[in-house]
Order: sequence, then structure tokens, then C-alpha cells
Amino acid sequence: MHRTGLGMEKSKGTERMRDAFLKWLTIATISMKAGPAMADRPLLFVMSDRNIPVSYSEEDGKAKGLMADLMSELVKHTRGIKVTIASMPWVRAQKDVQSRKAQLFCTYPSEERKSYALFSKKPLFSLDYGYLLYHKNSPRARSISQATRLADLDKFVFVSQKGVSWEDENIPKSVRRAYVYKLDALLHMVFGRQSGDFFVMPIEQANYYITTLGYKAVAGIHPVDFIPNSKVEFHLGINKDIPGAQKILDELERAMETKEFMLAKDLIVKNYRQGDKTETSIQAIP
Repeated sequence: MHRTGLGMEKSKGTERMRDAFLKWLTIATISMKAGPAMADRPLLFVMSDRNIPVSYSEEDGKAKGLMADLMSELVKHTRGIKVTIASMPWVRAQKDVQSRKAQLFCTYPSEERKSYALFSKKPLFSLDYGYLLYHKNSPRARSISQATRLADLDKFVFVSQKGVSWEDENIPKSVRRAYVYKLDALLHMVFGRQSGDFFVMPIEQANYYITTLGYKAVAGIHPVDFIPNSKVEFHLGINKDIPGAQKILDELERAMETKEFMLAKDLIVKNYRQGDKTETSIQAIP
């Protein structure tokens, strides 16, 4: 009995040594193929600093939100990839990836972005943009709330955030536009100044901003199913000119498929949808 136990312990010890060696070999291979620059320092992952609760900055500049939490969890399940997360204005974040000042981001893989970045086959997460938000007391409120097709929106002014490629590609050019640079400015234009008629936003974000900016009493929300690609998938992207870019992306995709990450991801997403991860609880608007 003692010999059998000792043999089992030696066998387990050998397996642990083998697993440790294979993990070290994988890390070394990824590092060598990724090049010295990627092996010596963490990859820089950038995201928007004003997209609460998805991605934003605290007063001390620390990156926060659903995207940061998912990315932090994901790298725990990779074989040696390290990432530093930074939040900044979204237009700048995209330019930094394009110019290789940063290496990674997570976004809708538009044709423009595909020109300088490789994207994961599956999304890290998704959001539903199939909601029209408008001022309840607007003379156009009734018409917006009864819209059943894209053509019904042609007579209204759509307020869009500059740099959001999904809106440019999926809301027809026939719909007049007014552009803003900050996400909260969408609400101020429609609910405050009433210089625009409607905007689109995932319900999780909409409920948060309506509550925190004091517009809950005047906010109208019309769920629709006629906007193309309204369920927006956010894919991991990496600058394609970085040495070893495809190998790094392959490893991140492998980690996304692990059972451990998928379980952790489900819990993280659930917490955000229930409002457990922001100071202001996100609740359904009646």
C-alpha cells in the first residue's frame, strides 16, 4: 500500500513537472514569435473613458467597467500574456491602436478598423442597440414611438457619437444627423436642449445615464427590431503590424474558449446587467 501511494505521488509529481514545462514552452514560443518588444513588456489594451458602465475612468484615472473586468479576467486564463489597461477618449484610443502606440482594443470590427487590425472570430461580449430614445414631451414623440421601419426615421434628427462606426454603417444616410463627441452629450441634446430627436443606446447604458443625469421623467424608450446588426458584437482587435500579432490573438481566443473563463464571464456580465458594478443601480424603466 505504501509503495503504491508513493508511486502515485511520483506519477503526480511527474505530471506537474510536465505541465509546468509545457506551459513554460508555450509562453516562450509566444514571446519569441511576438518579438522582443512584446516579450519585454505588457501589451497595452485601450478603451473609451466615457462609456459607462461598459468602459470608463475613475477620478484617479483607473480604467473601470465591464470591458476592463472581462479583459482582466481573460488574461488570467492565457499562457503568459500580460496586459495593461488604459482608458481615454475613444477617438484617441483608436488612433493609438492604428499607430501602434497601443496594441489591443475591443470593438465592433468595422471595415475601416479591419484595415489596420486583426479581430477575434468570436466576440468578447455583445450589446443590443435596438432601442430608440426620445423626449416624451416632444411633438415628434408619438411618431418615433410608432416607428416600425428605418424609413420612418427619415424625418427626424438622429444624434450620433463621433467615431462610432456601427452607427455610421447601420443607420441609413437618409436619416439626418447631429454629431457629439461625448456619450452623455447625446442625452443633453435630446432631453435637455431638444436639438435632436432621438439616439440609440443599449438599455443597460441608457438606464444608467437617464438616472444619473436626471432625465428619467422625460425619457421615452422604444424597442425596435428593424435596425440592422442591432446586437453589436465587441471583438478583440490587435494591430496587424505588430510582430506575432496573429499568435497573440490566437492565444487570447484560446483563453476565451476555456470553461473557467466562460463561467467567470457569465457572472461578470450578470452583475453589470443587474447594476451591481456601478454606483447607480441600473434598473428597468417602466
